Amino acid sequence: MESNKSTKRGLIVISIILLASLIFLGSIYNANSGLKEKLNGEKLKHDSILSTKILLDKEILGLTSELNREKGKNHKLDSVIEAISLELAGKTKTIAQLRKENGNVKSLRKELKQLKMIRDGLKRQLDEMSNENKSLSTENKGLKNRIQSLEQELADAKKPIEKGYSAQNFRIELQKKNTDKLTVKANKTKNIQLYFDLVGEVGGEQTIYVKITDPDGYIVAPYITPVMIKGEKITYTKSQIVKLDGTVKKTVIDIKPTKKLKSKGVYKVMVYNEKEGLIGSSEVMTN
Repeated sequence: MESNKSTKRGLIVISIILLASLIFLGSIYNANSGLKEKLNGEKLKHDSILSTKILLDKEILGLTSELNREKGKNHKLDSVIEAISLELAGKTKTIAQLRKENGNVKSLRKELKQLKMIRDGLKRQLDEMSNENKSLSTENKGLKNRIQSLEQELADAKKPIEKGYSAQNFRIELQKKNTDKLTVKANKTKNIQLYFDLVGEVGGEQTIYVKITDPDGYIVAPYITPVMIKGEKITYTKSQIVKLDGTVKKTVIDIKPTKKLKSKGVYKVMVYNEKEGLIGSSEVMTN
């Protein structure tokens, strides 16, 4: 009996020891698991901070390179670059301080976000200035072409003036049938008397050609055979040989329409010579 009791006591003691051991081992395991989780959390936090720092360095380097690349291209742009450079210097100082103090990820990411905003602002201003420069380039090209045109006009103006002819001081009379009475009615016109001054500094004989067109563009009393004037075929109403002596030549040309003038409106008169082409023109209104 006494032996059985001793055996039971031994078993109880062993059980208690085993239970205590299990509890102790469990608490150690739990402690180790918590420590492992904490270490993993710290590792993730460290990796996140390191990653953010790398992004910050990359952003600062990119922005600095961009500022240096654009510097000196444009006076207006230089003032923008100077302002952004000052802002970047301040941000760089803030980031360095955060690193020194082992700033958290949130603070570093905030600075990264602001750096990206600065860079986006710079890009926007560069795009605006690029568009402005393109517009100015187009304007400058137009001005350059205009200057070249004016220079050519000036050069032409300085060339010796060729001594040509011109028809000036027109007077056009529409006359009725067999009388010197004037009319303004197209259908009453039987004769057209054309007066003008033929001006030329060179004397000599030449042929002048008169073309009259009605309001519809048809030639009045056209001559059958056209004449070549400066490489162009001109159909005319009447021609006349005149002699010039280097002074103003008072010229009168009498034209009798072969058909009745029916169209009301403006009749155009054009005077040509073979050398210069059109040397003068005038108009007369009919009703």
